[in-house]
Amino acid sequence: MDLNVNNLSVDSNGRVSFSGLGSNIDFQGVVDSIIAAKRIPIDRLETQVSDNESKIAALGDLRTMMTSLKDSLATLHGAVSFGSTQDAFENKEAFAASVRTDGATASAATNLIGVTVTNSAPVGSHSLEVLQTAKAHKVASNQFTSIIAGLGFSNGDTFTIATTDQNGDDVEIPISVSATTNLVGLRDQINAANKGTSATGVSASIVSVSDTEHYLIVSKDDTGSDISFTQTVGTPLDTLGIFDGSGGFKNELQASQTALMYADGILDQTNTVYESDYQTSATATVSAVAAQTITFTRDSDSAALGSITYNDGDNITAIAADITASITDVTATVVSDGNGYRLEITGAAGFSMSDTGTAAADLGIDNKRRVIERESNTVDDLFAGVTLSLFQAEVGTTINLDIERNLNEIKTAVSTFTEAYNELRRFINDQRTLVEIDEGDEETVQSGILFSSEALEQADSQLSAIIGAGVAGVGSNFSVLAQIGIDFIPLGSEADPLDANTLEIDESTLDEALLNNVEDIRRLFSFDFTASDPRVSLLGFNGNTQYNSAGFTVNIQPGSGSNNFQYSEELDNAYWSPVRTEVVADSIAGPFGDTTAEGLIGDNTNNTHYLTTGTPVTVTAGETNTFSVYAKNGSAGATDSARIQLAGGNFPSQSYVDVDLTNGTLTNKGLGVDGYNIEDAGNGWYRISVTSTASASGNATMEMYSMNGINTVYAGDGDGVGGGTVDTYFYGAQLEPAASNALHTDSFTEIRSTTGPSAIDDPYNSGNFGATAIIASTDNADHVVTNGGAGSVTSGETYEFSAYLQKGDRDRARLSLSDGASAFAADTNVNVDLNAGTILATGTGADSATIEDVGNGWYRVTLTATASASTSTVSAEVRPVDTATGLSFIGDGATASTHIYDMKMVAQSAQAPSVYAPTTDTPVASIAGTANIGGAGTGADDGTAVVNGSSLTVQTGDAEGLQLFFDNLTGPTTITFDYTVGVGAQMFYAIDNLLNEDTGRVETEIDSLTDTNEIGADRITEMLARLEIQRRSLLERFISMETAMATNARILESVQASAASLSGNSN
Repeated sequence: MDLNVNNLSVDSNGRVSFSGLGSNIDFQGVVDSIIAAKRIPIDRLETQVSDNESKIAALGDLRTMMTSLKDSLATLHGAVSFGSTQDAFENKEAFAASVRTDGATASAATNLIGVTVTNSAPVGSHSLEVLQTAKAHKVASNQFTSIIAGLGFSNGDTFTIATTDQNGDDVEIPISVSATTNLVGLRDQINAANKGTSATGVSASIVSVSDTEHYLIVSKDDTGSDISFTQTVGTPLDTLGIFDGSGGFKNELQASQTALMYADGILDQTNTVYESDYQTSATATVSAVAAQTITFTRDSDSAALGSITYNDGDNITAIAADITASITDVTATVVSDGNGYRLEITGAAGFSMSDTGTAAADLGIDNKRRVIERESNTVDDLFAGVTLSLFQAEVGTTINLDIERNLNEIKTAVSTFTEAYNELRRFINDQRTLVEIDEGDEETVQSGILFSSEALEQADSQLSAIIGAGVAGVGSNFSVLAQIGIDFIPLGSEADPLDANTLEIDESTLDEALLNNVEDIRRLFSFDFTASDPRVSLLGFNGNTQYNSAGFTVNIQPGSGSNNFQYSEELDNAYWSPVRTEVVADSIAGPFGDTTAEGLIGDNTNNTHYLTTGTPVTVTAGETNTFSVYAKNGSAGATDSARIQLAGGNFPSQSYVDVDLTNGTLTNKGLGVDGYNIEDAGNGWYRISVTSTASASGNATMEMYSMNGINTVYAGDGDGVGGGTVDTYFYGAQLEPAASNALHTDSFTEIRSTTGPSAIDDPYNSGNFGATAIIASTDNADHVVTNGGAGSVTSGETYEFSAYLQKGDRDRARLSLSDGASAFAADTNVNVDLNAGTILATGTGADSATIEDVGNGWYRVTLTATASASTSTVSAEVRPVDTATGLSFIGDGATASTHIYDMKMVAQSAQAPSVYAPTTDTPVASIAGTANIGGAGTGADDGTAVVNGSSLTVQTGDAEGLQLFFDNLTGPTTITFDYTVGVGAQMFYAIDNLLNEDTGRVETEIDSLTDTNEIGADRITEMLARLEIQRRSLLERFISMETAMATNARILESVQASAASLSGNSN
């Protein structure tokens, strides 16, 4: 600022000027006054900008408090989440207590087990008895006097450690030793093998008892399974003292042990083992009214196995001896498990007992409790949502486990909501309150900065309406918050006017409601959905989803894939042809609950037993097909697996997969398979599929086999007229084109190599010699065969590039995918050793890689990678690799460096079947999913709902925004549903709408004020610039005037001086 002292002015740079020296007028002050008057509009704009900034800050505070309120409702409003993790009403806690019945003191439950529960755990009670904890296998070597001296191996001695790779395939990891290998080196080799994608799960350490006594300790990382060593070259494990010379472990420190337990009184239902009630001793008398007879009968054929007489005064020891001596294929023993003594009766096969009186009841004979086995002490699949940590076994101690809703967590969530609501309410009250302020002689009224804010008005009115109105459609006793103890502070009782309309909690009322009516509290807060069909469930909703007392009807036509089979659910139809097996129609409920699944009973010939298409299906060469079917294990015996196969001569040989139906795992896949898929369909059902590419056009057949373990050949017990045991159940066969064709390469593009017929038979060992030899040229470079760079990929899709390889005059090879780094990185490759059958290195551009020994010197090498872009120029490449020089080496132009067979690239999505499509007498084409609300029962699209896969979204009406998930619907289905919208759900989405970044009133008001301020700031800058120009102009004018007046004054003075001089001269 300028310093103005009368007519003297000193500016900020120290320059001195004088105002009005000639005119005696303070023109600096005049200019300041003029500018001050002209600045009044700027002052008003600056005040407006400042006020707006205050409003923006206050709206930011409003947004923060509304966000906090919304966050407090995150677990109360009924959000759909995996495992109900976002639902406070599903929060669980577990209580464990131990008890014994034999009078002994039980260890505390916390010493026996640890328990954690998730929200997905159902409320209920369980019982558990830990019979045995799992332990890890541990073995030791012989004693050695030094850790750095050689251990006595021969050069090249090798042993392998069995493990599985990341794809679940069995692999053997080799450990090679030499004459100089010592304990330290061997320990490090074993531990190095326990890393990467094929980690062995075996660790080694050295225990030094003294300077001259050392042992190598080898331990399995996981419990419940044995270390699996194999000596492949020499006998290094015998030398080490791990093996005893005959293949057994010499120094076993700890045998592997699985965890064993009883749970929930579950009984063994095989009828092969029974037990009695506890007796106080093995010789205590078991009273009977009179002599009674117990008769034993075999279940499979009702053959009599014998009987015993049960006399008054017999004890269980005598009864056990009588059963063992008198009953065919049945033995009995007396066992003690800590609670007393039991009679245990075991048969070679399932059997039943009957008596002439009350013998079985007197003894309390029933099926033995089922012993549950796990490999680990961490058990997370026994009770849903419960993880058990087994610390200690204590036979005879029952642990009672109660899982309950965590009411404290619900109460905490409700309290947090109340606090957040009250904070927001006080802020609104503060902004809407008028305060009279006495300023001397005047009184003014002051309000909050957001007093006239529309955003504040909407927040106030909407949230107040939700709290006041409550919830429609729920029970009248729990429709408003006041009924569970959350009510407004009574009028006139608030100490602070800002507390008006805030909430307070009556603790006793809320506690009582939580204890007795927690479901009513849930409905009061949450979105509560119910449907007439359990196959439809809630996926989501939004603020447009409104309650309607009439409820809703949804009609769904589920989408499905095509199915080239006929009679897909009638496997007893003549369309299907059984081979050495009998088809039992409608044996059990299928995976969708309808009793239409057929059972296969193999006959008593020692041969294959399968079902095939009696009417061949036409396929086209080069087209990839997927064959799928639902399968379930039919017996408790050895026939526990199944094979499905694309056959008939127009598919590659061995186009099959074998699946263990007891656990849904792959046991084998044939060489002709492009891909496979196994899906757990529930209740013991698995949907299994096999994908293969037709090698020729024409008729093909599809086959479904029952299997005895890993064998397709076995003798069943069927008699051809319905007698015998069902080996396998099948349902819902489907044949369809794969999502995309596999890219098979039969004609190679050669780079510094040539190809020709291989002298090595193909992997089938069929005598056809269909493999190809890759012959390296004499160039000192890499030698490549490719698909010609014509592979098409889709962005985001994962591909498996594979080939069967066998070493030629080079032991190593590389598979790679390349397209100039557009879809695949430059290092999307894998290097393998075709002599040892191991992966040497996997490039960082690959997702994974595997090598599988398929016999006869052949290995199937697979490189898996995900495309980052779509392109049609992918080059799939195979290179022989020299052990010494790597990719570049000099061939001889004549000798096969590597043998190759069936190089192909398959999209992973093409390996899974589409949605199942049932058929009758004609195949069906694929069907697009449609749905409607209240429309045609066929599910025809009328614009009210949109289907995407297995979900639908309602587009119009009160249910707008509702998202539903449907599963296992096989045709047009009509379902009714209803829902209520709780206080929490209403408020959550009301806040969500108000805070919406694009349309929410809070955000739009902030944006509007921000825009206004930006315009105002620009105007202020412009006006200030113009005002400064005006100031300078005025100053320049006054200076000019002063200059002129000074000049005139000087002239006047000069004239006056001249006149005075003339006047003096005349005198």
